[in-house]
Amino acid sequence: MQRKQSLLSRISALLLVIVLLTTSLSGCFLKKNITNDIFTTKDWVSYRLSQDQSIPEFNVTAFNNVETCFKIYYFEPLADDNTLFNKTKSAFEEFCAHVDKNDKDAVTHALIDCYIYAVGDIYSFYRNPEELADYEEDMGGTFVGIGVSVITNTLENTILVTGTEPDSPAQNAGIQADDYIVAVNGESISEIGAKAAVDKIRGEVGAEVTITVLRGEEEISFTMARAIITEKFVTYDFIENTKIVLIRIKSFKGDDQNNTAIQFRQAIDFAESEGAEGIVFDLRSNPGGYLHLTTDMLSYLIPNNTQIVSFSSNKSSIYSENDRTDKEPLDHVLTLPSVVVCNRSSASAAELFTGAMRDYNKMGILNTVIVGEVTYKKGVMQNTISFNDGSALTLTTARYNPPLGENFHGIGVTPDVLVNENEDFIAVAIDELNKIIAAQIVPQ
Repeated sequence: MQRKQSLLSRISALLLVIVLLTTSLSGCFLKKNITNDIFTTKDWVSYRLSQDQSIPEFNVTAFNNVETCFKIYYFEPLADDNTLFNKTKSAFEEFCAHVDKNDKDAVTHALIDCYIYAVGDIYSFYRNPEELADYEEDMGGTFVGIGVSVITNTLENTILVTGTEPDSPAQNAGIQADDYIVAVNGESISEIGAKAAVDKIRGEVGAEVTITVLRGEEEISFTMARAIITEKFVTYDFIENTKIVLIRIKSFKGDDQNNTAIQFRQAIDFAESEGAEGIVFDLRSNPGGYLHLTTDMLSYLIPNNTQIVSFSSNKSSIYSENDRTDKEPLDHVLTLPSVVVCNRSSASAAELFTGAMRDYNKMGILNTVIVGEVTYKKGVMQNTISFNDGSALTLTTARYNPPLGENFHGIGVTPDVLVNENEDFIAVAIDELNKIIAAQIVPQ
């Protein structure tokens, strides 16, 4: 045990922190760079796999770097090396028959995916340089594609559609949320793999691509031309025949010039300047995103120096407060009553936003009600660590909590008013908001 701790100390000393980024619930908390030096023992999975004659040649350095990061940063104790080795090898044999055993990079990637599968963390991802570039492009909000948001399972080779961009090729063609993409240009996902399929969906502007989806028991094919997609993260307008503004928050993404927080502040300013009596925040099917955008948004609603989120692991707790030491104070507080609408697909940062709004109501800071379904139940945060070869590992490092400290991982955020999936969520939200508005009106 002492030898292992000493080894990890040596490794940790070699990790150079490039920049401390604001936390991202689905991406970056601490972004680090790790050197490609191998520090391993015969107990470690990387070493044992390299000595196993049944395993094709792979990049031991790359695998070892990933294993090292899990040993240092993972938020829960790992299984013993023998268990992880057996599970990794079994997963490779079961799930990776389609991998070209002569392609060293492909084998390395597959083995790393299998190791992550063995750890059991569905929120950890390893990305090669090309995948990392694609991911960062997607998170930036402008890309070439068909305008479809998906969740991929690389081991089971499934691609689930979670939504489409307004007026995008995918939406115009008829692709819908909850469709499973099963083929691209006639090539089955089960044969080419989910990663390759996502790559094939991308391409040149104007070039056509055919997507086959499974909708229920029916397979449907759509052919469309790729386009430049610029995401609109927040939409807003008055609900017809009301003085209530509906603010739809699709995700927490974007860059310094165009992001959810900027668009959110514009939406709040619109509601206040146009004489709204209340706001409905719609976070249904919002998959989450960058935490710094979430905290910036909440900062626009609450007094300065109000706690937004706390982070905890088995080693430490970190508290983030709305003191905005790196920026000028916003000096803006929401006085309008509001309702937050969520559903079972509101995840991660969307759950934190919902939980924070609930807590601020309990604390008497805001006047708001939560309406909808119990949320997705993701209350853990990820760090992204980059390597010298341009690849990166995103892994879970801690749990995060809304202001009153109630972690919702595996539990979800329970609304004040539960809504049946067959009901009109927005209609229920309007009714609840009208109750708040009426209660605020004092008869003369």
